[in-house]
Amino acid sequence: MFTSPPDMLGSIPWWVLYPGGGLLLLVTTAFLLFSLYVAYIHWKYSHIPSPKMNRFLGQGLVTILDYETWKPRRKLYDPSFKRTSLKDYLPVFNECVDTFLERLRPHADGKTEVSMKEAFHEATLDVISKVAFSSDFSKTWDSKRLGLKYTTNSELSHLSSVSFKGVQKSLTATFPSLFPLLHPKETEMYHEAVGAMRRIGRDCIEKRIKAVTSGEEVPNDILTQILQTSIADKSVDMETLVDDFVTFYIAGQETTANTLSFAIILIQQHPEVLDRVLLSEITDVIGDRKEVTGDDLDKLKYTEQVIQEVLRMYPPVGFMTKESPKGGVTLCSYYVPEGTPMSFVTSLMCRNPEYFNDPDTFDPSRFDADKIRPGPFVYFPFSVGHRSCIGHHFAMIFTCIPTLSGSILLAGPPSTFIIAVRMVGATKLGECPTLFQLGEKIPVKFSGDGAKFSRTSNMMILSFSILVPQGRYLSGTDMLGSIPWWILYPGGGLLLLVTTAFLLFSLYVAYIHWKYSHIPSPKMGSFFLGHIPSMIAMREESGNEFEPFSNLVGRWAEQAGDFFVVFFLVNPLVLTTNPDAVKRVASDENISKAASSNSRISSVFGKRLVAISHLFMCFMGTFEPHPRFLGQGLVTILDYETWKPRRKLYDPSFKRTSLKDYLPVFNECVDTFLERLRPHADGKTEVPMKEAFHEATLDAISKVAFSSDFSKTWDSKRLGLKYTTNSELSHLSSVSFKGVQKSFMATFPSLFPLLHPKETEMYHEAVGAMRRIGRDCIEKRIKAVTSGEEVPNDILTQILQTSIADKSVDMETLVDDFVTFYIAGQETTANTLSFAIILIQQHPEVLDSLLSEITDVIGDRKEVTGDDLDKLKYTEQVIQEVLRMYPPVSLMTKESPKGGVTLCSYYVPEGTPMSFFTALMCRNPEYFNDPDTFDPSRFDAEKTRPGPFVYFPFSVGHRSCIGRHFAMIEAKVILARLLQTFKVTLPPSYKLVVEQLATQQPKGNVACTLQEIVH
Repeated sequence: MFTSPPDMLGSIPWWVLYPGGGLLLLVTTAFLLFSLYVAYIHWKYSHIPSPKMNRFLGQGLVTILDYETWKPRRKLYDPSFKRTSLKDYLPVFNECVDTFLERLRPHADGKTEVSMKEAFHEATLDVISKVAFSSDFSKTWDSKRLGLKYTTNSELSHLSSVSFKGVQKSLTATFPSLFPLLHPKETEMYHEAVGAMRRIGRDCIEKRIKAVTSGEEVPNDILTQILQTSIADKSVDMETLVDDFVTFYIAGQETTANTLSFAIILIQQHPEVLDRVLLSEITDVIGDRKEVTGDDLDKLKYTEQVIQEVLRMYPPVGFMTKESPKGGVTLCSYYVPEGTPMSFVTSLMCRNPEYFNDPDTFDPSRFDADKIRPGPFVYFPFSVGHRSCIGHHFAMIFTCIPTLSGSILLAGPPSTFIIAVRMVGATKLGECPTLFQLGEKIPVKFSGDGAKFSRTSNMMILSFSILVPQGRYLSGTDMLGSIPWWILYPGGGLLLLVTTAFLLFSLYVAYIHWKYSHIPSPKMGSFFLGHIPSMIAMREESGNEFEPFSNLVGRWAEQAGDFFVVFFLVNPLVLTTNPDAVKRVASDENISKAASSNSRISSVFGKRLVAISHLFMCFMGTFEPHPRFLGQGLVTILDYETWKPRRKLYDPSFKRTSLKDYLPVFNECVDTFLERLRPHADGKTEVPMKEAFHEATLDAISKVAFSSDFSKTWDSKRLGLKYTTNSELSHLSSVSFKGVQKSFMATFPSLFPLLHPKETEMYHEAVGAMRRIGRDCIEKRIKAVTSGEEVPNDILTQILQTSIADKSVDMETLVDDFVTFYIAGQETTANTLSFAIILIQQHPEVLDSLLSEITDVIGDRKEVTGDDLDKLKYTEQVIQEVLRMYPPVSLMTKESPKGGVTLCSYYVPEGTPMSFFTALMCRNPEYFNDPDTFDPSRFDAEKTRPGPFVYFPFSVGHRSCIGRHFAMIEAKVILARLLQTFKVTLPPSYKLVVEQLATQQPKGNVACTLQEIVH
């Protein structure tokens, strides 16, 4: 059954899979990427003023960063904001409060709910307008001149409100530059309001400068005082004055209005405070007078304590943010790197019982002069230090007057009126939609004007830079329209980035699936993981962690046929059991071995990854592997034109006729092998035959190819061994190959060094030691050959004599081949012999036939001759049948060439790895009768043999294994001599379990008992 789109793509939403879904995913991804790019561009140039995104506070007194620029400006403005200077404006303050009260009076019927927060905002805006600029905030300006398009209301109060709403939207957004893309009209509305405010400010300042310089009579307000000084020393330019105009307007009314809103709520919640303010202090100080004088301000101690307590519990700006200086700074024993923003949260310090007793209780008396007050570095509602708020006296004076007036109104004489604040309930911890609470209690939520408010931690959720009793809580949707709330909070930017990356990855996965959709594919377990879940499920089902891959491929082939594609994450792999495909690939010199599989044995893991950049380089394949293992050896080299002359150089040494000359050495190695077994041949002791075969094959390749002793102990120090004291070549070879197995079994082998650094170093040092031994051996032999000394007649000498003559192979390449011959020359043959001894024991009739042939051919002789090899026909059939059922290398992997290739009528795109499974073809009843039966006679010369494109345990084509004759001679000699010498018995309880590591092998040590045969 072939896979339909829903089956293939698993749990991906339907709209991605069906017509238009891919386009929707593409458009969504492109939009998010473009939005990120726009945000980046805006950030990149954010330090340069932009005419499109109108300047707001600009380089005003609050926003300017450079201390040396700020200091003279602050010095210029300070005199105007001193408490003594501000007392001169008390008549104006009182006038503004009279206006404020008159606006409230028509609604004072005891029933109508009045929006006090809005009323306080109007009052504070009126005060800053008149005291600072002698202007009327409710004056209507020329809309056309101001360039207003989105509103017909040109009052400064409205423009200020719209501008500040824009500030709130900007401050609450993680990526404010995304907002204009989503809400262009709303953004233009904020831009025009900001621009209009600045034009009004510029007109006001220009007229006042003209009046001051021409000697006209001017109002005695703060603006006049500042201009008289700045004109004299020419210290402030026009744009900077406009910046400060807007700064005073916003900062001079927003924070004070919010404080008054909190104050009126808290006073109503605490009647004892209200009684004390009204009955005691206000009556004593002011009486029935309708104004507050300078002397009154000094006497209103408790009123000031009330305001201080309100600011403690609900500071409009709950934190002070600085930036660590050049070279960083050490705070609380912690080093803070240069350029790090640091927020100092007074709103939390003021709720800390370490600094304030019963901090969640509203208790103005804690600021009594007779009590110990908190230090300035705990309680700083107007900031602290040299950059403290210039308007703190202004705010305190004005806050006193409406609070007093409000108190009189709340419970005053008959000429005034009472306002009742309606309580609507409380919130519990966590009711507000915040992500972080920082252990701070969420206070009671009230509504006195049809409006709710909630206090949150400004520092932690970065929702508001200014704390306000909100008309309603600004949720994510309120802040940036339709942008999801999770983008707006801390980590939202990262989440957006991750989401974008996920969408991109999803799109890429869908593209890969589409690219190969014309090729049949078995059902996938996961859209993202591809067929990996199927592999995991099969291994869990079998209970074998190293279940042969060919078993799983067989299951897939039942679903998809003899040619199909599977996916491991985003990596496609074409699998086939079709002989025609094998023939096509084997005959094409342009189709090389797959780089992905070869890279795992050319080096054992890569350099240990110590940075994300290295990790990225690793996945991209751009890092230099270390240490080199098989390197560019005969097995791993990819380029055919480089491989061809090397293979031609080595071929004569590996011909069957040449190898027969080494039979005395093979027999000598087998003698050693048998002698090691003899002490354990008591018919009872279990001997680990797999390990014994490994030692025998290693001995054979050592002596036949290099005339060396595999059990020789080398100098550990010279080899740089740290993780082992065993410097025998057999041990180093075993550790190295274990590293190869780990590398083969890992989905991302380059991650292994991160997780297992010591184990990786152990593999690295074993590989390095093997290569040093090989280099020493080769260098000594080259020296002996070139100096005419007598040298062993082994494979190494034959190769060196040819390579030295034509200088075709360099030292590192010779070392690559030294290691290649050592590993390939013993691992595969040892595994074949292990399978053979198991199958022979399980089939007594085969054993009898073998013993009969061995007796007839060799008799009692303790050696196998060249003639014997030719006569051991059945022994060779047994080995061929073992290789059919359990080939050590069960597949041949190639890579589709440039321009791709067509196999079995399917186009395989360029660069796709393709695996051809001889293990499955050899179990296919189409090619072999009764394929699961061990029957060596099927390879009888008189029977029809399977073609070379079905049965290829040594690969097939121009890249077939050079050592196939070596392996067959070695296996025949060892098997024949073993069965001639010992009766080998496998325990009756033994059950064959096959493992797929770098090669296919039986699980365990294949423990057998041995009993010597007496001839």
